[in-house]
Amino acid sequence: MKLLNIVLVIGFLGVVSCDMKCMYYKFYLCFTTLALQYNRSPLCGSHIELDLCLESGARSCGVEDTNTVKEIIRVYAETCTPGTSMNAMFHKHHHCVSITAAAGNSQCLRPMFTEIRALGSPRQANYGDKVMRIACKHDEAGTRCINNNIRNLCGQEAVTFRTNLSNPTSTLSNEACRLVSQQSSQYSNRYKRDTNSENEMPFLAYHVAAALHQVPGFNLGSTMLQNRE
Repeated sequence: MKLLNIVLVIGFLGVVSCDMKCMYYKFYLCFTTLALQYNRSPLCGSHIELDLCLESGARSCGVEDTNTVKEIIRVYAETCTPGTSMNAMFHKHHHCVSITAAAGNSQCLRPMFTEIRALGSPRQANYGDKVMRIACKHDEAGTRCINNNIRNLCGQEAVTFRTNLSNPTSTLSNEACRLVSQQSSQYSNRYKRDTNSENEMPFLAYHVAAALHQVPGFNLGSTMLQNRE
């Protein structure tokens, strides 16, 4: 798969990739907390808080010096810095990618949420890993569907912007996907989601997350889905 073609250094596979799964959940929690707090994407809207949260999460997972984390922070900083090409593209396309295309993006996610709904209670053992496996399985199809939807509504340049913005989180998601498919349940308690702190995801925040990269978006959306039961 194009988006899952991630090469990991064999010597770090048992350590760094495991911590990348930790970082994946930290990213998810940072994005969720700020999106719920402000009812909007924290990218640029709450950039300083998002940056601090991601840096803190990276330190707690022991991955603050990895290229993956550095690239996420770099791309987000460039996107939110006036005068950069990414900032210009952000202002030009973000509304269409995140708001105008939201309804179509939600249709792209429907097959995944059908499977997530079938899982049942989020308080079951290893629920987070099960959701991630579903998200990873549908990653390529979801990417293609969302990009086609954005292309039809917003144009090819908007697709390119979305791709450039989401590439670093795609790398993080792909590393977590690779790990969760290989890892035994011995690590599950370390990365278990705090379901008691999760609330229903507002429409705007959920679809903004999906527009950036859909694997974290699936987890954000699963919060909303399960709390509607």
